[in-house]
Amino acid sequence: MSDATATDKIPHQTPWQIQRSVIFACFIRELNSRFGRLQFGYFWALAEPIMYILISSLVRGRFTGAPHAGLHTMVFFASGVLPFLLFRNIVNGSVSVIESNMSLFNYQRVKPIDVYIARILVDFMMKVAIAAILFTGFYIAGIKTSFNSVLMTVAALGTLLLFSLSDWDLSP
Repeated sequence: MSDATATDKIPHQTPWQIQRSVIFACFIRELNSRFGRLQFGYFWALAEPIMYILISSLVRGRFTGAPHAGLHTMVFFASGVLPFLLFRNIVNGSVSVIESNMSLFNYQRVKPIDVYIARILVDFMMKVAIAAILFTGFYIAGIKTSFNSVLMTVAALGTLLLFSLSDWDLSP
């Protein structure tokens, strides 16, 4: 094992490899800043949509117990609350993404688009994980759910992401 010397060269990286590394670093930084500073940060990310779904289902169940479009009430609200929370988090996060990461722009390789992409990935991956946990919980509880078209679900999520990005300003 030898120590690095001044003559050792950094391996050449393509621009895509550099951007991927920067986005990954921003992704890890975003995860730590959003969920790592609170002791129950990841728990709260799961508890928030569950509370929305439970409260909405209880209020709906109090007035009428009829299913919505043939769906169980909790499945109906979960399929609406999760995309809404994703949209809200992306739009509200865009307000402060530049100001909260201004110190990163001192580094030549970090661009504003990298920070935006990292924030989108954090929000999107957290909501997908929460949806997987919720729908697995529904399945275990005996609540039947099914996706008629996975492709339409992906297209709807893509459209939701495009709409949520419509007001972003990429100038630092």
